[in-house]
Amino acid sequence: MKNKKGFTLVEILVVLTLLVALTTTTLLSMESIRKNSGEKRLKELYSEIELATDVYLVNHGEIAEKLLNDESTSECVKIYKLINEGLLRNNLTNPVNGDPIPANLCVNVYILDGAVVSEFSL
Repeated sequence: MKNKKGFTLVEILVVLTLLVALTTTTLLSMESIRKNSGEKRLKELYSEIELATDVYLVNHGEIAEKLLNDESTSECVKIYKLINEGLLRNNLTNPVNGDPIPANLCVNVYILDGAVVSEFSL
């Protein structure tokens, strides 16, 4: 009687196929988690910039007064002004793609339904 030891080629191929499928699924899941994390951090950055702009407007009430008195429809607050005031950290980066955020970008401030609103987008 012949003693049969080892695996057949079919068994090895089935195991390899399962390992490839498991690895592919894991990598796709990790990429999705990474993307969602970056988008969440980007929303947090937007909130941080808008909050810094609100504080800047409180410190510089003349901007809000111009808007509220219809002397201006919108104002631009540059990122570098927020950095210079100590309201934002220097060297901001986009968490989704890692690109630096230029300091000369504008945070638009305008009146909406009687309230001063700040809006920023990359």
